[in-house]
Amino acid sequence: MSTQQLPDSAPLLARAAAVKAEAPHLRTRDLATRLGVSEAELLDARVGADVTRLRPDLAHLLQELPGIGRVMTLTRNDAAVHERKGTYKKGWVRGHIGLVVGKDIDLRLFPAHWAAAYRVTVQAGPRHLDSIQVFDAQGNAVQKIYVQPEADRAAWSALITDLTHDNQAPGTFTTTPAPTPAPKPESFDPDAFLAAWSTLADTHHFHGLLRDHGISYHDAFAVAEGRFTRRLPTTVSLELLEAAATKELPIMVFVGNRGCIQIHTGPVKRIVARNGWTNVLDPDFNLHLKDALVASAWAVTKPTDDGTVTSVELLDAHGTVLVRYFGERKPGKPELPEWRALVQELPSDSTLEA
Repeated sequence: MSTQQLPDSAPLLARAAAVKAEAPHLRTRDLATRLGVSEAELLDARVGADVTRLRPDLAHLLQELPGIGRVMTLTRNDAAVHERKGTYKKGWVRGHIGLVVGKDIDLRLFPAHWAAAYRVTVQAGPRHLDSIQVFDAQGNAVQKIYVQPEADRAAWSALITDLTHDNQAPGTFTTTPAPTPAPKPESFDPDAFLAAWSTLADTHHFHGLLRDHGISYHDAFAVAEGRFTRRLPTTVSLELLEAAATKELPIMVFVGNRGCIQIHTGPVKRIVARNGWTNVLDPDFNLHLKDALVASAWAVTKPTDDGTVTSVELLDAHGTVLVRYFGERKPGKPELPEWRALVQELPSDSTLEA
């Protein structure tokens, strides 16, 4: 009886060790990029060492995380990293979506894109970092949850035990190519699209509007320019965040990927521009935005049953949303007039001027 030959992780780990020897502070994601593999592939090669393969069981995770206590949850895409410390409230999964709503940790989760998960333990200088890290089928990080010193370590260990996968052989994860985005259909009717936009009742319906008309965020914003959208400088985040901090205006900051959207609601205080990154460096909330990857920025208005809702949305070169900013608001209440005024005061994109 023949047995399946497992991939040999040793060559990849040897190459990783050589690169780390030259650049010891390189993060796992950046190391994987240099090696030409996904982050999940690199972690999977380390299974049995400082990595344990877990089951990506979102429902069980949401059930048990409130009992852990204080954690830091990190959600990112290619350009933006969103880190929030706090305690999970009880969440749920229904069909294709999971939800956690809390003052500290506020998430929209899409379990169809939870393809792999790991427990990762590393020593970073004097700090011992212990985390659960979840990845999509392309090997990109969906969400990372870091246990904090104040947490219940016994409950954390029990959760790890519950989620531990039966297969702990290294090197079994393989990436799946991402689907190619469909081009804007030739039959696209901009007048019908804008008419449908004008009848929106809830901001959550906007994605469905784009899907129904087969159009990307960038194309939608371009079609609506002058009516529902206005182009802003790609560097607008720094001015927006500094203005919100100065005015002590509570805002909402959304960062997401295909498997998770993470939201901060509240004030921002310490805004730092450094080495091509725009940062929020507050005790319980950090945002890191790589300025060069913002290809377009837009002020966007959407009608709702609660009145007009205004956002600032940053897109990459593929038209994918990187970051969304809103004024703090709850369903059933109009948006803050101070937020609307702040967005109106932001300059338009000067590169469009003659």
